[in-house]
Amino acid sequence: MKRTLLINILIILSISVVNGQDLQTVTTYGNTTNNALFINGAEKYNIGNYNGLMLYFYNGAGYVDAFNPSSANFLPLLLRGSSIQTNNKLLINNATDDGSAALQVNGNTTFTATLANIKRGAKFMFDDADNGRSVLVMDANGGDFVGSDYFYIEHNGGQKGARLTTANNAPIKFATAETERMVIDENGRVGIGISNPQSELAVAGTITSKRVKVTASGWPDYVFHKDYKLPSLLETEAYIAINSHLPGIPAAKEIERDGLDIAEINKQLLQKIEELTLHLINQQKEIEELKDWKKKLETK
Repeated sequence: MKRTLLINILIILSISVVNGQDLQTVTTYGNTTNNALFINGAEKYNIGNYNGLMLYFYNGAGYVDAFNPSSANFLPLLLRGSSIQTNNKLLINNATDDGSAALQVNGNTTFTATLANIKRGAKFMFDDADNGRSVLVMDANGGDFVGSDYFYIEHNGGQKGARLTTANNAPIKFATAETERMVIDENGRVGIGISNPQSELAVAGTITSKRVKVTASGWPDYVFHKDYKLPSLLETEAYIAINSHLPGIPAAKEIERDGLDIAEINKQLLQKIEELTLHLINQQKEIEELKDWKKKLETK
């Protein structure tokens, strides 16, 4: 009877010792558990009095801290695994939750890579299940995509290509060395060296090209039609005496004010060349007639 009682007492004491083990004792002996570690309070919480890693629950949120009290600085916290997964949003550097975005960062973000198939920098890849449509949006005011303070780069599936779009009436501007070089305004007009283009393409500078093709209509072949009224040289002379330029050709002041329409001026100049050609043909006919008249006089 005494032996049985002694055995029971030893069993109870053993259980008490095991139950009384603190976390330090458990980890010192490398003990493991199949149960979850549940932390439901912040008793004895004091961020300045520990050195190392602390896992705790405080003010409705769970914390993992790595801290060095001697320097009063937080230490790096490394999470290792084949992948790191969250089942909700991830806020970095005290970012303010916008209520929707999965990843929110307060501050600058740098992407680097050492993959063999990347020659420079890093790949920033994203995809969207919205019918194969991927969109990278940059918003300068709160991430609400409202107003004219955001733009996005969009790629549609298949062979539809990519599109860079601004909101509402905002232009797209391109710069080098912190200086604006080119702009595409809200109407699609392009300005190179011009911030407010008034035509589809406005260039403040020299354009160098091996070939320029201008489409035009109304080419002046009508000059050679039989019903065309060819101005006489005397009429042209009288017009020049009054206006100081050819009829149908813009004056110098008009060109200085309105610029030069390449297609229109080429049509006008060709019209004058064709008119001159007709005058030369008529003059040649008169010369031939005079030659014949002279020859007939000389044979008498």
